[in-house]
Amino acid sequence: MMRLLQVALDCLLPGVGTALRGNLSAGAVALVVWTVMAQGLVVAACLGAVHPVRAGLALAVLWAGIELFLALSPGSGRSSWRLAAILASVAVAADLGCFLALSRQYAVVTVPDYAFFPGLLPGERVLISRLRHKDELRPGDIVYADLEPSPVLARVAGLPGHEVDVSGPSMAISGVVVAIRDQGEVQVDGSVDAPPEETDGLLALEEFLGGGGHFVFYRRGAEGRPTRQLVPEGHVFLIADNRSTRYAVDSRSIASVPVDRVVGRLGPVVWSRGRLDRIGVQWR
Repeated sequence: MMRLLQVALDCLLPGVGTALRGNLSAGAVALVVWTVMAQGLVVAACLGAVHPVRAGLALAVLWAGIELFLALSPGSGRSSWRLAAILASVAVAADLGCFLALSRQYAVVTVPDYAFFPGLLPGERVLISRLRHKDELRPGDIVYADLEPSPVLARVAGLPGHEVDVSGPSMAISGVVVAIRDQGEVQVDGSVDAPPEETDGLLALEEFLGGGGHFVFYRRGAEGRPTRQLVPEGHVFLIADNRSTRYAVDSRSIASVPVDRVVGRLGPVVWSRGRLDRIGVQWR
């Protein structure tokens, strides 16, 4: 029974079970390597330096290697509950500290609607990098706003004092027309579960907003939602890249959004049910 407990502890927190059976040096080395490397891979995945799938595979290989090392490490024959408890406490504290630090910088949210379809799919889980200062926002940023009754994931089009004029897929900011270029019809993957009215006759256009280019989408023959708004102080005008969808919320329907409700900028997809190839995709 004791042996099974030691193995179970090593599986949950590599090194703790080994320390429990008296081999403190091997247990401490394993736990330090696991804690440091695992947290490093998680941080790297959040920063976009490592693809989330690759980070997960690296974690699995690291865990298997450590478990093999522990299985080959001899025990002294004396149980050391105190040392095992100290190691476990240190590891849990380090993991908790890393989690709290990451939670202050990042959040994982669900894509709420078709605002970025087919670039992002409704229901996908995406990473959000929290804003440090609200005045960091710039036209072209994709942001997540925590609003009731529905959150908004959309692109910043107008800042305080800007007059935003939207007609169909086209947009003007304070009288300056945002350049847009036709890129042809989009062929949506047949495996994507979406209403026909979202995919039939869907056109891709390249829009140049905020000094960079990105794709926007508009269905041929769709009725647009024209609007002209002056963005008040402390607000931003948010607009979907899928300009013709009926299944998205942005400032055309709910007016400008308070900056204080903006959580952060869009990062990569971290989970897409049934579509592992989507993990790591980032819409820009």
